[in-house]
Amino acid sequence: MPILNVGATIACAVANATGKPVSELPLTPPRVLSLLKDRTEALEFDQISRDWRENVIS
Repeated sequence: MPILNVGATIACAVANATGKPVSELPLTPPRVLSLLKDRTEALEFDQISRDWRENVIS
């Protein structure tokens, strides 16, 4: 369903705007503020590369 992509789209937009990874939904104003102030710990996904091309199986 198209409505399921809304949260991911907003999370990507916030991540692009702030330069910080977003790892939790929903993105409430307090959660975004704590993200901006580096008060949250980012989740580590060592198996997933930041460069999407390295995650694609050819």
